[in-house]
Amino acid sequence: MQPLFSFPFIGDLGVRQVLQLLAYTTPVMLVLTVSLVAGLSTGFQAPTSSAFSSLPGFSLSIGRFDKAVLSEIRTSTLLASISLAVLTSKTIDFTVKNTLRAVIVIVITIASFSFLQPLAEEITKTLV
Repeated sequence: MQPLFSFPFIGDLGVRQVLQLLAYTTPVMLVLTVSLVAGLSTGFQAPTSSAFSSLPGFSLSIGRFDKAVLSEIRTSTLLASISLAVLTSKTIDFTVKNTLRAVIVIVITIASFSFLQPLAEEITKTLV
């Protein structure tokens, strides 16, 4: 494995640096993508009044995310980011004992939800 990690991957960056960069930037990309998709889908909501809305059990709610779904999306994004950080730690350090990357990724993910999600919502409001 040592020749693989010492091989220059992109310019002067080695495989270790590329894996670390991937682990630290993935939460930001996930949060931005999820926020843009949620904002665009709620921006293009279908009208709630239609000929079929009077039928019992029929509701036309395309493009609406309730708070439970958004909570599940946030949890899934956080878990995917943490699992990528643990996998990166295992690949680079050959052990899972190093949890520093996972802690850093958790902080990056929470900060991304705090700062990027409102920014993405403003971007989608201007697009729709």
